[in-house]
Amino acid sequence: MKMETDKEFEERVKKESKRSEPYFIAAILAQITGYIIYQYSNFYMLTLLAIPLFMVAIFSSVFLVYHDIKNSPDEIKAEKINENNALLLKIDGWGIYFSTMVMIGYDVIAIFKIIF
Repeated sequence: MKMETDKEFEERVKKESKRSEPYFIAAILAQITGYIIYQYSNFYMLTLLAIPLFMVAIFSSVFLVYHDIKNSPDEIKAEKINENNALLLKIDGWGIYFSTMVMIGYDVIAIFKIIF
């Protein structure tokens, strides 16, 4: 088995980190759009559009937490190899988990208010 050099390892971690960026963007846009539709729409049919948007935000956030947990040891190891090169904007683990739980809670409550 071929050993990975430090540079190859760092490149692999960067590529894995970039893979989660579309999910982050989707979560933010779906959450904001769903919130605006849910709060300011007077039409029930339009308000129903918020449900799939909230579901997209929930899925994307859960994937981001999974990706953060899965890649955290590799990112820490890569940062120790080259401390001058920031991989991506790194959010504190507890902060991302807490904000994800708050967002999912808000989305679930909003979905049930729309349905019932």
